[in-house]
Amino acid sequence: MPEERTFSYQELKFYRSGSLYRFSLNIFLKFGGVPLGVARAALDALIEAGQRLARLTTIGGQATPSRTLREEAFVQDAAGGAAAMLGAARAYLFSTIGNLRETLEAGKEVSLYQRAEVQMVHTQVFAMCTEAVELIYKARGGSAVYAGNVLDRCLRDIVTMNQHVGDSLHAYAMGGRLLLGLPVTELLL
Repeated sequence: MPEERTFSYQELKFYRSGSLYRFSLNIFLKFGGVPLGVARAALDALIEAGQRLARLTTIGGQATPSRTLREEAFVQDAAGGAAAMLGAARAYLFSTIGNLRETLEAGKEVSLYQRAEVQMVHTQVFAMCTEAVELIYKARGGSAVYAGNVLDRCLRDIVTMNQHVGDSLHAYAMGGRLLLGLPVTELLL
């Protein structure tokens, strides 16, 4: 590809004023919203399915009383665990972006650690949202596997998202190097 048709995110220049435009990779600040939205859709689908009857089981040849999915302890556990993961992921994302914004609004330079944290937060948000969707998918049971089920789409989407470079596992190593006082050998953002 001819060089005049390429650019570097690290060297990207904006021609607008404002603190947000001082961070050339501001497009990455939006990444965390996507897995959070997919995971929330999965949780909403589980909550909605909670009204349906659970699979009938027998114990000692006797059918157990019918109950709804929401009455099942494992579904309650999945809903609570997923909601907690989403809350933690959202809080970490908002805290990291908030700290970055404060730095930019104060006219200060973004530190290497802040750049690493912007990468680490996305990798962590994607991981927590993926874990939440997988938990919900498992709790929903066999009907989740069908193409028409919202959970099937959520699982496929969240797994696919994890392949993006903005969600690279390298982010953890880079952040760890900075925490341990080692020089950064690679900076994706």
